[in-house]
Amino acid sequence: MTAALRVCNWAKAWATTGISVTWTNHEPASSLKLWYEANKNNANPPMPPTPSAATLMVCYELPMYAAVCAGAITPKALIGLYREHWTNNKSWDSLLKGSWIWGTYDPAAHTPTPSAGDIVFFNRMAHVAISTGNAARPGEIVSVWGLDPSGLAAGIPVEITTVEALYSVVRQKTARVRVAEGPGQASPLGNQTPELKIEYTAPPW
Repeated sequence: MTAALRVCNWAKAWATTGISVTWTNHEPASSLKLWYEANKNNANPPMPPTPSAATLMVCYELPMYAAVCAGAITPKALIGLYREHWTNNKSWDSLLKGSWIWGTYDPAAHTPTPSAGDIVFFNRMAHVAISTGNAARPGEIVSVWGLDPSGLAAGIPVEITTVEALYSVVRQKTARVRVAEGPGQASPLGNQTPELKIEYTAPPW
């Protein structure tokens, strides 16, 4: 079994056993970030706590949480990922990308099917999830989605859902407004269209 599939199965198990967390969009307050700060100078860092209702989680931390719990990466390697982001200013989409190739998923055509364990990006970092690789349901993902204006929402499940189910709500919440086509031109009303691109890539484990 590949590391990516192990991570996928681990995340799916959290979903099927009813694990819920507290969603946040404020990464400095997330449980993994606090764990990193407490252990970044530890040569043998402990495992992070298993996700629970008390865990503050940003959506893009789900793949990393599942990876370390499934044994696909070590706690020390997880510390390394956080150090690359917080010390070396590397973006999370670059750190979570394990392939040179970005695939593009078409939610209207429901194709192609990402592989199990691939990382799925909605407009890169608007939302991040894990593909289940289900050929019968190509857009199926494991996700933590709890966007709330306050930046905090308790009781958010780790759930098995689909790109299609989340597409419209993520599109509305993270809409990008296009600019005018040229200098001095006002954007026509029809040009203010929310855009949402779904991409996927193999994980770095």
